Amino acid sequence: MGSDDGVALAIAKNLPTLHHLQLIGNSMTNKGLEAILDGCPHLVSLDLRLCEYISLNEVLSSRISGQIKDVKCPHESLAGLSFRFKAYGDEDLSDDYELVEVIPKLRAFGDEDLSDDYFRF
Repeated sequence: MGSDDGVALAIAKNLPTLHHLQLIGNSMTNKGLEAILDGCPHLVSLDLRLCEYISLNEVLSSRISGQIKDVKCPHESLAGLSFRFKAYGDEDLSDDYELVEVIPKLRAFGDEDLSDDYFRF
């Protein structure tokens, strides 16, 4: 599977008030990351772990550190990560799961009203 900036470009275009974003294992490139930084100026946390097509050069790293308070870089470990998972259409899967696959669909975490505050992809 190759790189794909589609999800990142959709986030940048449609979620300008987003505050927290987890893109663990996303296939976006630096172009998608730059679009998110441009389109989501209110981000305070960004998780890029396992985003293998992101290459944080000096300029991009500087921009991220100046704009975002809490950043997880592509090479950082997933050790200790747990999350709650609710698949589209499922009633409730509230147990904690180990990360096995990231589904690249827009899905709110916790709120049914698709709040702009926190998304996981």
